[in-house]
Amino acid sequence: MSRTTIYGVTKDGALEELAELRNSWLLAPLVWDRMHEKYLGKWDFRKAHDDYDAAKARGEDPGEFDRSGWSAAWKLAKDPRISESDYAVLLVTFDHYVCPREHMIHAAEQFEVFAKGTENPGHFDALPGIFRKAHSDGYEGVCLQQTSTSDSMWWVHGGEDEDGRPYDFNVDTKHWYFNPDEHPARAAEPKVTP
Repeated sequence: MSRTTIYGVTKDGALEELAELRNSWLLAPLVWDRMHEKYLGKWDFRKAHDDYDAAKARGEDPGEFDRSGWSAAWKLAKDPRISESDYAVLLVTFDHYVCPREHMIHAAEQFEVFAKGTENPGHFDALPGIFRKAHSDGYEGVCLQQTSTSDSMWWVHGGEDEDGRPYDFNVDTKHWYFNPDEHPARAAEPKVTP
């Protein structure tokens, strides 16, 4: 079964595993489906496929077909309609996300709001405690490997070391930091790219 791994970022830029949650479908895919339904309506594969085919028939370039509706849900990160809790929940699912120490408690609170508003909170019943413990344990940040079924984004391949090396937050630059002040309703230009 797939797993989601949560890491703490140490002061020296290294990662330490904080928790491993079974069934990664209870994090990102659950969020993307819920966000799509809440803000964009229930995903209708047949209608989306028909619209895609019609655009191609008109000579338009509709881009790659979104089979799940998830790419539309990702764009909600820049939509001012998104609630504070949904914003925090959506961003935690993005690649190279890091929640810095100063926002860990806020993120935990927003995860709790999300979890209370649904019958199946997925892993959002566990994440608040993990984020709070990381904060109390002095970690500089928290990040996730969304699923064990893909290569780790926290492993750097290539270079002089053929086997690669662990990601170093003091050297490597693919990560970005969650900042609730960049919520699209408050920020003129959000710095988030899904």
